[in-house]
Amino acid sequence: MSLDGFVLNALVQELNTELVGLRCEKIHQPTRHTVTLLLSGTGKKHRLVISADPLWPRLMLTSEAWVNPPSPPFFCLMLRKYLTGARVTGLSVAGFERVVTATFSGRDELGNTANYRLMVELTGRHSNAVLVAPNDTILDALTRVSINLSSVRAVLPGLRYESPPAQGRLSPLSVDGEYLFQAAKASAYPVHKLLRTSIQGVSQLLANELAYRHAPNAKASDLDVLEWEQIAVHVRQLALSASAGEIPAGYVYRSGKTHFHVLPLTHLHVPGQLVCGINSLVAGAFLSANRGEQLESLRLSLRKVAAASLAKTERRIQALRGDLQKSEGREESRRFGDLLYANLGAQRVEAGEAVVIDYYHENMPEVRIPLDPKRSFAENARQYYKQYTRAQSASQHAEERLHNDVAYLDYLETLLYSIDTAPDTATLREIGAEMCAMRLLPAATTAKRQAPASSAPRKFICPEGMSISVGRTNLQNDVLVREAHPEHCWLHVQKAPGSHVLIHATAAPSEATLHYAANLAAYYSKLRASANVPVDYTLRKFVKRPPHARPGYVVYERQRTLYVKRPTAPEDTQQDSNSNT
Repeated sequence: MSLDGFVLNALVQELNTELVGLRCEKIHQPTRHTVTLLLSGTGKKHRLVISADPLWPRLMLTSEAWVNPPSPPFFCLMLRKYLTGARVTGLSVAGFERVVTATFSGRDELGNTANYRLMVELTGRHSNAVLVAPNDTILDALTRVSINLSSVRAVLPGLRYESPPAQGRLSPLSVDGEYLFQAAKASAYPVHKLLRTSIQGVSQLLANELAYRHAPNAKASDLDVLEWEQIAVHVRQLALSASAGEIPAGYVYRSGKTHFHVLPLTHLHVPGQLVCGINSLVAGAFLSANRGEQLESLRLSLRKVAAASLAKTERRIQALRGDLQKSEGREESRRFGDLLYANLGAQRVEAGEAVVIDYYHENMPEVRIPLDPKRSFAENARQYYKQYTRAQSASQHAEERLHNDVAYLDYLETLLYSIDTAPDTATLREIGAEMCAMRLLPAATTAKRQAPASSAPRKFICPEGMSISVGRTNLQNDVLVREAHPEHCWLHVQKAPGSHVLIHATAAPSEATLHYAANLAAYYSKLRASANVPVDYTLRKFVKRPPHARPGYVVYERQRTLYVKRPTAPEDTQQDSNSNT
């Protein structure tokens, strides 16, 4: 990971200059793995974020707003009890391991001065934050670890705090060429793996960079003592600068995956951005990466629910169609009942079947009707009538349910399209609110929860200067239709999920504007990759939303159709400045 022992030392040195002496005012726990501390002093106010997320463990200052739960978790309450009003006396790192000790001077239950430690363990999937009393007893932990979960170290209230087990690596401040040379002789590791497993605080990213700079094509066993000493000197200098707080800036690289370090990463072969301030480096890189992670995680969770509902609806439609097919023979049951009653005076039974005259046929031939031997002739006739009545009732209900389920399936396909094409978390949260309203997701448990921020529709200016709106979600599509002028032109791709498009002009749009808007309707639809996409257009006054219809569903009339060949993405220069795509 990028936040290795070198970056962490440089970061802690920078945080010390900002945070020592500040008082802890507020403490929140916005997520399962994240705690925020609002620290303030004379002319200063900072929000310290401590995250033990298994994928993105971090420690940083940020101005980003967090949405807090309506009721604080127990660990948050423990932090508030002991740290509210306490002052930060210092932050330190245990050598070059990824364990930070944040010391606070506060008061105990008797009002006496007491020093509490918040141990921030940024150790990947075992990351944690542990509140420790002055007598080294654990008060509580962000993640409690019982002896059943870990045979190495239990982390529970009341136990004595022990640091994470050492990895047996040498401090980078004392590493030398002879040590690395002997380690290389005793193993068959490549250079980068030897550096990572032998030196404290060296991440895979830093090891790759050192190997690329000093031994790009060599094996560890091929290097002599002098070559290893050159690498050791580089490591010692970097470690000394980091621990002394002499590194003022770092580099961030965004090429698919975000990387950052205080050392330029030339082995990535992509341009890096110089960022002044180690906290700015860490916060910017993590927030950028975390936003992308949150976006995809939220998209995946919403899509999973919508896709499961769609699959369930498809199975129900298939079952209903099967029921309808079975009920097609109900007329025969009614006919059998009529014939049994008509032949009550001349019934004849052979081999468990009634032989009766078929009065429905012109020649009145004899027909055979299966009988239940436990029932009388008349009871069998009544049983056939019951079968007919049940089949008729089931058919009526099945047709009604089938009609509703087919419409619901169309809605779910539109919902999936909206989820797949949502460009940001605000849009996905808006879709999540729609899914809650449709009872696809459980509703919020309390009214205190903040409503999701509403995203805006896409806005475009066509070459002829007319404004065009393109909805992102079903709810936005409803708002566009509801608030549009009756003479505005409305467009939608034909018989497929897609965005509603509105041309904001009461005058009849030109052919060029219509084709431009039709291209938008085709591009922002499920048929984007098609070679020839039909797009219907009509005036807004001919577009109606039926009562109690699902979000995004409309019916329209007096439409005309345009065909868009291979829809193309709109140019950025044609997009309105208020758009947030």
